[in-house]
Amino acid sequence: MKKVLVAIFAMLIITFGIFGYVEMNDDSNEIVDENPNSIKVNS
Repeated sequence: MKKVLVAIFAMLIITFGIFGYVEMNDDSNEIVDENPNSIKVNS
């Protein structure tokens, strides 16, 4: 039972980490929209 709770907790941390990372990238892409490198980040 303890392993299941740890697994769920780890999944939540990973999910929030991915969402936070994506939001940070979206913000930076809006700021540097003219940068040709932003196309590589988006794809």
